[in-house]
Amino acid sequence: MAIDFPASPTEGDLFQSNKVLYEYYNGVWQARLRGTARPFNYIVNPSFQVSLENGNASSTAVMFYPADQWHIQVSGYTGTGFRGSPAVTPMGSRYRLTMTVGTAAPALPLGYWGFVQYIEGARIAAFQFGTGLAKPIVLRFWFKGPAGTWGGSIRNGNSTRGYAYAFTVTALEANTWVERVVAIPPDMAGTWVKDTNSGMAVWFTFVCGTASLAAAPGTWLNQNVVAPNTLSNGFAAVNTFEVADVGLYLDPDATGKAPPWEGLSERQERTDCARYYQRMNNGQGIAYTTADSPNRFGSINMGAMRATPAATIVPTLQTSDGFANVTMNSFIASPSNTGMFEHNCSSALGHGIGRAAILSTGAIAQNARM
Repeated sequence: MAIDFPASPTEGDLFQSNKVLYEYYNGVWQARLRGTARPFNYIVNPSFQVSLENGNASSTAVMFYPADQWHIQVSGYTGTGFRGSPAVTPMGSRYRLTMTVGTAAPALPLGYWGFVQYIEGARIAAFQFGTGLAKPIVLRFWFKGPAGTWGGSIRNGNSTRGYAYAFTVTALEANTWVERVVAIPPDMAGTWVKDTNSGMAVWFTFVCGTASLAAAPGTWLNQNVVAPNTLSNGFAAVNTFEVADVGLYLDPDATGKAPPWEGLSERQERTDCARYYQRMNNGQGIAYTTADSPNRFGSINMGAMRATPAATIVPTLQTSDGFANVTMNSFIASPSNTGMFEHNCSSALGHGIGRAAILSTGAIAQNARM
């Protein structure tokens, strides 16, 4: 049986017939193997094993991180987000992101609630979005929630390009784990940075007002979108939503299929997360003898950070010279860089003359998130 290939193809065009994918290459149509997307997962902390800042604490606040690199985006709603671990996921992971509705509410014109990850532009440079060489990608995740139409979006770093995706949970699937795979076409337009700034945002959205909905889901748009216009109202009742084992994959062969799931070790996830947030509690330095002197401490970072981090004391920082613990009140200066931390701290009391000191209680948080 003859195959009716498209007329006047251009180099690189793809065509599928009887489940066989063809590419127009060097002047002829050639069959390509249909496997899966490439196995590397571009999501950081995909199984939520690392939650260095907040552990398993919960919050309703915007920009709260229930797990490293995953934060809450909320406006107009009361929902509690946290990292849950009552049982393993279908892939055997110990954690999932959970949101529980606090107060049922109608969909607000300007409201939304979702889990979001910002991905560094350099990490997704291979996508080549914003150019004629842009490649398809695949988003895969596990979801547990009520019946309805749910979804989220993929956006560029400055929120001027967005792609809303949707998926359905039937009545029989309600409140059970279901896996969903979303094939996302390449975006050859828009501005997609390929440096250390925010290059992409991945949203899982449970409610969204009309102002942030995509009028044409499944299409790249020149607007800031966080969900499809078919999204159900997750806040219509007191519901619980869970997301687990998230994968984002490069799919240059346009298979539309996710590769077999490969979970990372906790050590690997912790290393990846350390590029954006670290807590340092092993600094060594020079102790001064008088109050409000610049006690100076430094150490090597766990790994190179994305940018020079901002530093905060958590929760109470004390130093010891072997004889006394002294509480550090604040930073006088913080000449840190991406590879090491160094801080000058003021204290209420001094240490002994000529003694070295170490950080004994508390930590210094190093934040280089986007």
